[in-house]
Amino acid sequence: MIDANIRDTRSEIAVVNRKVDTTRLEVQAVNQRLSQVGLKSGDEVSRTRADLQVSIALLTGEMQKIQAQLEANQVRMTEIDRHLSQIKQQYAAQKSSPKDTSKSAGSYGANPLESELQTATDDFNRGRYDLAYRGFADVAAHDSSGTLAPQALFKMGECRFAQSNWDEARTLYGKLLHDYPKDSQRCASLFKLGLAHERQSGLAERDEAWARLQKSCPGSNEAQRAKEQQAATK
Repeated sequence: MIDANIRDTRSEIAVVNRKVDTTRLEVQAVNQRLSQVGLKSGDEVSRTRADLQVSIALLTGEMQKIQAQLEANQVRMTEIDRHLSQIKQQYAAQKSSPKDTSKSAGSYGANPLESELQTATDDFNRGRYDLAYRGFADVAAHDSSGTLAPQALFKMGECRFAQSNWDEARTLYGKLLHDYPKDSQRCASLFKLGLAHERQSGLAERDEAWARLQKSCPGSNEAQRAKEQQAATK
């Protein structure tokens, strides 16, 4: 089942990547046409410029939607990979300690906070962002061990990001980085922190966050995506 989900998600990411490339080419073509409007004159200039500006606005909006879909798919892939890793670790533990197999199987997933985290994740994947946010917030508030809180805090930021609440999203990503600077979620948090700045045209702040990403998570998927995004906006 998980292998099928991975294949489906990778296929979706490939499709969205092609859409992003196509839309970028269309935006470049429209921008080129717009730069050539100066060769015309009078009312024709006004009409052509207006038409091209509308085209750019529509294409830019479409690209933002496609990028949001791509980011959602990347999050799904990360969650699937993490879940697969947990299953492999559980299997390895059971294999090395056969006497404790029933105990391990019974305790896996028995933590009510894990169940609440999964429920909130399901709500998030279905687009119920406010409901998901409350679930993640409850997990973050009650996870005294600190094992689930970083993931819950990151997902709280994802809820606000999906709702275009850039200020709160940045605050939540920043809180995760401050409270859990060594957690594995730091790479994704730095990447999304930069994207949240970019959504409000804060390119200098974006580049600062992504410089921290390159230093903290060199070679990571997030670091590579940040490089590609910076190159595309130059």
